[in-house]
Parts: sequence; C-alpha cells; structure tokens
Amino acid sequence: MRFRHWPVLSGGILVVLGVLCIAQPGAALASVAWIVGLLTLASGVSSLLFALRAEAFLPNAGTRTLCAIFRIVLGLLFLCNGILLAVSLAVLFAFWIVFESLRLIVQALSLRRAGTGGWQFACGLGIGGVLLGVGILRQPETAVATLGTLIGLAVLAAGSFRLIAFFCRRPR
Repeated sequence: MRFRHWPVLSGGILVVLGVLCIAQPGAALASVAWIVGLLTLASGVSSLLFALRAEAFLPNAGTRTLCAIFRIVLGLLFLCNGILLAVSLAVLFAFWIVFESLRLIVQALSLRRAGTGGWQFACGLGIGGVLLGVGILRQPETAVATLGTLIGLAVLAAGSFRLIAFFCRRPR
C-alpha cells in the first residue's frame, strides 16, 4: 500500500471504531479506562525509577517515591477494574458540571445586582446544569453510556474528516 493511502486506511479504521463505540458505549469507556490505567502505570514506574535515582541529590525524593507508588497502584486498579475509572469519570464530570453551574448562578445574580439584562437566562442555565449534575450523580451508569457514545461520535467524526479530506482534495 502506498503512503498516500494511509489517510483512507486510518480514516476507515476510525469510522469503524467510532461505530463500535456508539454501539457499545460501556466497552468504549472501559477501553479508555484501560488505556488511562496503562499510561498511569507507565508514568508511575518511570517516576519511581527517577525518584530512586534522585534520592541522593533531591531533598524531597521520598514524597516523589510515595507519589510514584500511588500512581502504580492506581494504574493497576484501573487495569484490573476499568469500570471503576468509567464510573469515576462520570462522577468527576458530574461534580464539574455542578460546580460550574453554581458559579454561573452566582455570576447571574451578580449581573442582576448590577442591573444588567440577561441574568435570568444565565441563572436558568445554571439551575439546569445543577439538575443535570445531580442527575448524573444519582445514576452514574447512564453517564457512563453517554460518555462512551460521545467518545464514539468523536472518533467517528475524526475518521470521517480524514476520509472527506482525502477524497475531496484537489488533484495535482
């Protein structure tokens, strides 16, 4: 296969992976969790090796060693139980939504005190965000499926773009 056809191959693979992720969102998020676990484990091992070598000349090498061991354990947990990370991502996402939405409500109330229009819309968005975040916290498994579907859509879009860019390019 010639080098110029790699975008077609990679785009096709991404489209297939995107469709698979959309069809099996839980498996998609578990795969992402596995990759994150693998990267966390590799990062922990490399940090541990660095900390052990740097112990002689760095005053805080003990804390680096402890953090590296923590990363190794966390990586192993994610590798052994990918659904743990998937649910953790959903919960972290929900907390982020709640906190950002509360910030939006506070800003909307500041706009109201300043006499600026549009504060009602911002406040409504904030309240909606808080309700969404609380809903995710009540049913994180629904958020896991949603995040897996969003990953699938992103991968599908990336693959589609590669194919479109290849087939719609100008001839030389």
